[in-house]
Amino acid sequence: MTSKENYVTINSNKIVSKLNDVFIGDDNKDVLNINSKLLLEGVENTLLPKPNNNDKGKLVKLNNTGDDYDLVELKENNTRVHKICNMVSGEDTDTSAQLDFWTGIKPVDGDLILKKNEEVIYFINISGFQNLQNDTLLTWKLSYKIKGDTNYTDFTDSNRDSDGTFSHNFDSINDHQHRAFQIYYKADNDIIIDAFKVSFLTIGACGNINDFLSINALILSDGNTISKYITEYPLAGAGGSAAFNVYHSITHSSYNDSAKLTNNIISENPDDYLVLDGIPGYVSFEFTTPQIITKYRIWGRFESNDNGQNPKNWELRAATDSASYDTDNTSTYTLLDSQLNASFTSYSASNLVASHNLSMANEYNLSTIGAYKYYYFHFTDNNTSSNNYITMSELALYSSYTLPSQIGNAGRLLITDGVNLGWGGPISNLNTTITADDKYKLVKLNEEGTLEYCSTDSIQLPSGNNLQRPLAIDGMIRYNNESDNMEVVENGSWKIVNTNNFNEASMGLINRAITDTSYDDEYNNSFGYYYHNRTLCPLYSEKLVYNVWHKLNFDKVFYDHSPNTNMINLLYNKIYVRETGEYLLTYSSAFKSTGGTDLNTKFKFRIYKNENSLVNSGDIHYESDEFQAIQTQINSTNHYFIPEFNHVLNLQQNDCISLYLYHNNNGSNSILLSYDYLGGQLRGLNYSRSNLYNYEYIKTIASKLCIKKILNN
Repeated sequence: MTSKENYVTINSNKIVSKLNDVFIGDDNKDVLNINSKLLLEGVENTLLPKPNNNDKGKLVKLNNTGDDYDLVELKENNTRVHKICNMVSGEDTDTSAQLDFWTGIKPVDGDLILKKNEEVIYFINISGFQNLQNDTLLTWKLSYKIKGDTNYTDFTDSNRDSDGTFSHNFDSINDHQHRAFQIYYKADNDIIIDAFKVSFLTIGACGNINDFLSINALILSDGNTISKYITEYPLAGAGGSAAFNVYHSITHSSYNDSAKLTNNIISENPDDYLVLDGIPGYVSFEFTTPQIITKYRIWGRFESNDNGQNPKNWELRAATDSASYDTDNTSTYTLLDSQLNASFTSYSASNLVASHNLSMANEYNLSTIGAYKYYYFHFTDNNTSSNNYITMSELALYSSYTLPSQIGNAGRLLITDGVNLGWGGPISNLNTTITADDKYKLVKLNEEGTLEYCSTDSIQLPSGNNLQRPLAIDGMIRYNNESDNMEVVENGSWKIVNTNNFNEASMGLINRAITDTSYDDEYNNSFGYYYHNRTLCPLYSEKLVYNVWHKLNFDKVFYDHSPNTNMINLLYNKIYVRETGEYLLTYSSAFKSTGGTDLNTKFKFRIYKNENSLVNSGDIHYESDEFQAIQTQINSTNHYFIPEFNHVLNLQQNDCISLYLYHNNNGSNSILLSYDYLGGQLRGLNYSRSNLYNYEYIKTIASKLCIKKILNN
């Protein structure tokens, strides 16, 4: 080796103890061992140690002193910035302390998700002013809200160097100043923060539109973030702590201790092996409770003289339990994994801890998983051994999950659906055994007061009227005992569920197309003047003179359900029949007499069938007897009502019906249909508006006609 060489091929057996010129032969057989420093082109160079299996995945790094290289573990850097808000302007305030000046600040980057022991530095930039006195120390406070909570939490416990407060002085009254602060935070547990608040704690502290707030969070990495999100833990073997039993096929008489297969010890000593004698052979695990296996590892026979005894071909099968498993019947088990031509690395090992030496094992991840008690390894070949032995030093089964959030789930259990984990309530009084066949079943309270799964029995849905409807969430279903309909929430609103193929239509005298908004209710429904080509009447009313048959007018379709829609023709005030059958016709209305003889008013109805013009040229299908008005209360106010009129009639497809009304009103006065006592105007007379005046009230007192097909069982 001379100084003139740029590089050399070193192939020598000679040991060099001093850094001198050395001539190395060209026979490509020698190995040079250097136990001194090496200079190339006058520059001192160091060599890394020879790598081994324990160094897999490590990085080469210059050490802290800068004079050598190290092998270091590859770790994830999860340091990240989370924007909370940027340049949020204040609001005009008075001179009092503003305890919640900036409230409900939603993080710009979404909910701030922190894992246990993660550290955060909050950077706060804020401005404000003091308008009561000079040279005053102003105190601010930053608080956070945990998702699902209603109250804000202060930064106060042993893990934090601040209670969330920060202060500064003002030089003069109304002196706007800007300050920057930092707050350190360490998460005690997994936490999700969905809002922040900045408060003034000092009397006279204020802010306005010229003041701004910005907050950013720097989440610090501990270099081991992956382990926080994904948990891998052994259930059997390699330190696994789940309750289980091990079974196996015939073994070698000297190596038959099944405990050696799961004692977390790997060794080249044959006394630590389990040796199956015969192919095919098996090893099985039965757990006390169902487990979800996502991975397994096998440590083979680690001596070079008989590596052929390691397993080569096998299947991993799973069953509900050992009693239901039949190795010759594929319907009794689920195939989770199969391996062909597996090979194992031979090396020396003396009483090593298996869980500390995972790289010495063959690792297999499962794509098919489920919750099973019984796991069965079916071995069908070894690696060309001269005998039929299958030998292993350790076999371990693992579970690995991304755990669901613990926030808002205090006291709940971690439950699997056979594939995934989730939080559920404890089932302490379930009067049945949970099996795979019970997936998606509902639980009901039986007559004994215990819980059981629903089978073919009926389930009674919640029932209530319109006012008792809960907040509409898509997918809700209930029975409406006011309208006698099943109803479901679709696209954020309650809809009637048509449980049969039926005809049903309803229309009423309720004007919602009027342009006059002076009488709009709190729901922005308009109920202004409506003329109907007659004398001006209050709201949507219609004036009917006495001793005349009046064809009733309608202007609003309440609903129209039929196999063919559009049963109603508002232009001619008719309802068309879409199916032949028996129908129930119902009519009702509030009214007021112009002469004050309301309770003495008598009424009669006519039902016309197939009327073909506005004059009475159709068939009088039915004429009622005379009946009298009644008085009732709606919203604690007296109303006069035409009693609800019901009549059953047989109709053919394409028939149409219209309704006529006659009244005598003591022979002298007119009446006003759909008359309103809670709002409106009559010829300059104003009525006091009530907060009960709304669309539901209007529908109650409206002149309305309904026809429903009677369904015969």
